[in-house]
Amino acid sequence: MLRTEVFHPDHAMTMQLREADAAFVEGLGTFSRAIAQNLSRHPAITIMSGPDVVCCGGVILFWPGVGEAWMRTSPLIENFPVAVLKSTRTFLNAAFKAMHLRRLQCTVRQGYAPAIKWAEHLGFEREGILKAFGPDGADYVIFSRRQAWR
Repeated sequence: MLRTEVFHPDHAMTMQLREADAAFVEGLGTFSRAIAQNLSRHPAITIMSGPDVVCCGGVILFWPGVGEAWMRTSPLIENFPVAVLKSTRTFLNAAFKAMHLRRLQCTVRQGYAPAIKWAEHLGFEREGILKAFGPDGADYVIFSRRQAWR
């Protein structure tokens, strides 16, 4: 059974990551702990299965009206795709409204098909390619959503 908790930096630092997420974090090096601590200062949740982290994610406010959604996933997400999708949609909808957003964006490593499909299922629209954007220099696709979910 899944449960949702308020995100804590230890969730991101101790969870088993899927390959693409692990490569991203590895590219951050030791800076990743500071980033996890910063992420906990913004609206964020962790979805757990027993003692294990399935995924964690949240929204960082760039400036009034514009936020960036982020998510890190473990291989366990493949066991609960529909439940996690619904929880993610509910969280993002609440954040969209509570933060008075007009734009919510996210970035996905180019070629990472599961995450691209995930963003599209959440109603994000592809806007373009961010060249050499990732910590390892990889290209990323930028997506946005400009209205709350229904």
